Amino acid sequence: MGKLNKNTSRLLAGIVAIACIFACAGKKSEFAPDPADYNRSESGTIAVSGLKVGAAVADITPSKNEWMAGLRIFRKSRGVHDRLMAHVIVIKSADSTIRLVSLDLLGMMAHDIAAFRNGMWNPDTDPPPVIACTHTHSGPDMLGFWGGASRQYTQYLNEQVKSAVRQAEENAIDAVVYAGMGQLPDGTVKNIRQTDLLDLEIGVLQ
Repeated sequence: MGKLNKNTSRLLAGIVAIACIFACAGKKSEFAPDPADYNRSESGTIAVSGLKVGAAVADITPSKNEWMAGLRIFRKSRGVHDRLMAHVIVIKSADSTIRLVSLDLLGMMAHDIAAFRNGMWNPDTDPPPVIACTHTHSGPDMLGFWGGASRQYTQYLNEQVKSAVRQAEENAIDAVVYAGMGQLPDGTVKNIRQTDLLDLEIGVLQ
């Protein structure tokens, strides 16, 4: 089994990120696949065999009320309507591992993402873990614009994410991964700030 190239890594990452935040950087030669490792259909779908795939879910709901992100400053939560979750998918080849993390948060700062990645991956062989957020306005303010999240919650979130990544790696089983890209029909999305700037591309992972 060869390694996945950067474009394939980005394709697989797209399904977990509503914001489509791709972080699979690195030299292309380090993740170049053997052409025999994947098949591309006429429709553009890629099927990659010889992989191991694992998944895990972790609860990231705060145990106490926190300042919530978005809408207005100093908007503190008053209880729990729905649990906030972290979803993790790990895709392993013989030589590298892709880690995809989706968090029920509005967003995170780069320094927090770097701290979360610390100890989660091997930079010599793997692309950086993709950590993306669902942009909910009903979660703690990890950006620090509307009151900020507490240190206790930030530490709890870090621990839960890393635990879910480890669990996903332990759960990995043999799998064939199918991935493809398509175009959304006109009228599906809109940009109220810049109406002529739209991203109609959508990624699908199975």
